[in-house]
Amino acid sequence: MRAAVALFLFAVPSFAVTVTPGRCPDAAPKFTIGPSLHVVVTLTETLPMAVDYGAPAFTMQGNRITVQRTIAPVSADEVCVADSVDLGALSAGQYELTWTDLGFRAPRVMTYSFVVGTRVTLAEYRKPVVILAPVPPVLPGSPVRLVLDYGPFVSSAAPPVASVRGDTIEVTATDVDSGPMGPTMLYLVDLGPLAEGTYHLALTRNYLMGTQIYQSFYSTTFLVQSPPPSAPCGSVPSAKIPLIAVTRTAAGTAHLHFEERRQGYAPAWGPPSVVAIMPNYIATQNIGIYIEQPLTDTFDYTKLGAPPAHDTCHGEDIDLGVLAAGTYAFSWRAIATLGGVGPYALVGGGAFDWNGSEMTCSTTSVFSTSPGLTLSLQRMIITRTFAPTKVEIKGNVITVTDYQAGSPVPDTQFFPLCVTSRVTVGPLAPGEYVVNWQAVPGRGPLPGEFLPPEAIGTYRFTVPAGRARPARH
Repeated sequence: MRAAVALFLFAVPSFAVTVTPGRCPDAAPKFTIGPSLHVVVTLTETLPMAVDYGAPAFTMQGNRITVQRTIAPVSADEVCVADSVDLGALSAGQYELTWTDLGFRAPRVMTYSFVVGTRVTLAEYRKPVVILAPVPPVLPGSPVRLVLDYGPFVSSAAPPVASVRGDTIEVTATDVDSGPMGPTMLYLVDLGPLAEGTYHLALTRNYLMGTQIYQSFYSTTFLVQSPPPSAPCGSVPSAKIPLIAVTRTAAGTAHLHFEERRQGYAPAWGPPSVVAIMPNYIATQNIGIYIEQPLTDTFDYTKLGAPPAHDTCHGEDIDLGVLAAGTYAFSWRAIATLGGVGPYALVGGGAFDWNGSEMTCSTTSVFSTSPGLTLSLQRMIITRTFAPTKVEIKGNVITVTDYQAGSPVPDTQFFPLCVTSRVTVGPLAPGEYVVNWQAVPGRGPLPGEFLPPEAIGTYRFTVPAGRARPARH
């Protein structure tokens, strides 16, 4: 779930064999892809001392590659050997490599599977929501396809190379800065079907500039799962703030229930996918979760002159995997085709605090009362308070107004805070009371002017006869 970026510079390597005294850091032989516009496979393994480590040679039949190397050990002392073979420019597809070391009592045979990506256009695939992300829907039994955004700052690039090792997917990308800036480059890597589970993406990005190489590293997480059908909504939310609840499953994962209000006619939703979970680079205090879901509707209600749309309630349940304690802001993006036009990215979302086993605060408001007739409202918001909370009582209707600047539903690039507003309204006569809680989102252009208030929610409580405090509902 962690993402890190590092940038450093070194000379372009010649990929000659390197021998280091002692065992390799990894106990098992390890294959990696070198920084090159060709596909250069490097094998790092612990071997006995030898006078010479013969240059590896390869043959290829279709997508099967055979590499052989002859070694003549002269000592039982162990060394760490890193050797490479340049396979040239390979076409897109899945490759199976078998590397055999000869010269021992029995040949040492190792295998390595990797995938070479292909260039695609924006007309074929959308840019990923982050640098590297799967194309939704990400379902068991269906091919998992990754889209890599090289950005507009390179003049040429080699196709990315990826390998799957358990729940880790390693991707290596190399590009060249040798001329005028070109258009945005998108590359697609088809990994084929993956089993249901949580996968961690690790990208090594190589920038070739003359005789120098800059490297950066990037990581994120996505889930392959079969989410349940769209969940029934309890009711259409009264305010434009999604209802969310996060609970811990028996398997120890975090389960998100999500309800939102959207305009539409006859919306048809596809399966949602968690395409990225990663720390935010703008607000590093929280983790960003990106969820994407296909949507089709009969008319494009975003255009002027479209027939009047109506409110619809959209409810979903989805697993987020095992989450460490922390603050999470999620973006729920409807990848929409409206009236045959699209795709549009219609963004909603929310945020929540998670202590590792339960949700302790979220953008869904929680209303409560306490002795002394103090009303409280807890919620997460990107906010600053610029005036005290006010309360107005007219008969059995209580209007509470917060003066807080900021969006009530944060996107993942911002840092939401858990805030609690409180007002004391007692003593009150016995009876049932309605509380309309609203927030003024900022100041107007004139001195002393405020923007129109936005509704947060409507709540009810009862003051029983003979008591000066309300009974909870």
